[in-house]
Amino acid sequence: MTVGAESRTQWVSTNRLTYKINESWRVAARINFSDTDADLIQAAGAHFIEANVGFAFRPWNSERWGVFGRYTYLYDSRDAGSGRRRAVRSAFANPFA
Repeated sequence: MTVGAESRTQWVSTNRLTYKINESWRVAARINFSDTDADLIQAAGAHFIEANVGFAFRPWNSERWGVFGRYTYLYDSRDAGSGRRRAVRSAFANPFA
């Protein structure tokens, strides 16, 4: 083994999708993914996932209000033994005065 040498394999992907259901409804999704494996030091690997799904409702016959919502999932692990997971949900209603 050579001192200071590293060997890692990394996969990275990012994807997005937006869809207009009709004039009032829209949905969107996004996922970011990364997986790193270290061949020499197992603890040097990392895994990351961030996924979002959201919606928007804006009535086609009114510009005065809208409703928005989003769900986010986050997983972040710097080594194989531990990882943090979070899920965030949010909703928002806005009267456009």
